[in-house]
Amino acid sequence: MSIDGAAGFPLRDGIPRGSIFVDFMRTHGLRSAPPPSAPAPSSSRGTVPGGFDDAASETTLSRKSTPAGNGVVRTDAVKQFSDGSRRTEVHHKHPDGTFDIATERRSLPDADGFEKVRVWSRTTAPDGSKSGDFRMFRVPAGMEMDWDSAGAQQYLSASTQKKMAPDGTIVPDLAARAPEGVADPSENASTRPASKPAIPLAP
Repeated sequence: MSIDGAAGFPLRDGIPRGSIFVDFMRTHGLRSAPPPSAPAPSSSRGTVPGGFDDAASETTLSRKSTPAGNGVVRTDAVKQFSDGSRRTEVHHKHPDGTFDIATERRSLPDADGFEKVRVWSRTTAPDGSKSGDFRMFRVPAGMEMDWDSAGAQQYLSASTQKKMAPDGTIVPDLAARAPEGVADPSENASTRPASKPAIPLAP
């Protein structure tokens, strides 16, 4: 299952809806991957300049696990999607059972020369509890930056944070948010995430 395309409430134009983050929190983890191969052929919908097709097929281009010291195993992976986007992943598996993953998925540039970037992170604690963060940015094609920096905020179009208890219950203490004044200009009001969704989101 793709982090960005989990079954459940659909995404529209790259903005998370309903259970997408819930499904990610519940199901995504470090899994064995097929051997590297050529990019998968495009889906029937084809490439999506400036956006994502969450039904797009994915192909693992590379995956490598290396010791990171103190018993931590780091896994780096790169995946190509049939919508033209590409995702990089960094996994860390700790001796105490903690597992974390950080990903960055970039779309193809749109007609204005901008691309969308989905930045995901999730940590699973030894007791099974999980916390995750989703952010969407729209940036000039090829722009690289520290997504946690103050300068990145001007490109932020959507953000969601969620927590899950060990029994799978979503802790509704954090709501989806779209910072005022930095909404994605490519999205209209109907596609932006609600400020207080009825069902908590996840990635």
